[in-house]
Amino acid sequence: MLLSKNRGFTLIELLVVIVLLGIVSSFAVLSLNITGLDSELNEEARKIHALIRLAKEEAIIHAQEIALVVEKEKYVFMYWAFEEDKNKKRKYFWKEKESKIFRERTAHEGLKIRLETEENIDFSKDDKDKNKNLTIFYSSGEQSKFELKIYLESDKQEFYLITGNINGEVVMTKNSK
Repeated sequence: MLLSKNRGFTLIELLVVIVLLGIVSSFAVLSLNITGLDSELNEEARKIHALIRLAKEEAIIHAQEIALVVEKEKYVFMYWAFEEDKNKKRKYFWKEKESKIFRERTAHEGLKIRLETEENIDFSKDDKDKNKNLTIFYSSGEQSKFELKIYLESDKQEFYLITGNINGEVVMTKNSK
């Protein structure tokens, strides 16, 4: 009597292989960033929105004017500082915040940031501070009116818009196709 031993894979062996393939493929997807620029756009908009709200609170708590300065693909938070000369005369200027939270940041490649303000505020006579594209968060809780648009360089139809009015309200909305 001949016994035919037709041996295949057990259910447990198949399940182990499927789980391992799932884990390896998820690491591959995360490392290649297959999720695309849409998720980068969403993440950047949420990050800037949270930083703006934090800067507003920081300005009130420390009784110090803070500005968001936007230049092409990067942005930084600054505060209104001064230094005294020999004659005790104060010279005011915008100085970058010395904080890891408010450090200069560059948007992800492929994203653009544009800041529009209602008025051009010029506090300083110093050329380095003139015509900065900025919005200010005052220690009183007010702020200069602004619109901050974060969008994909390749697709200007989908973007996030963060708006602020003079009463201190900041709202983020998403515009999609």
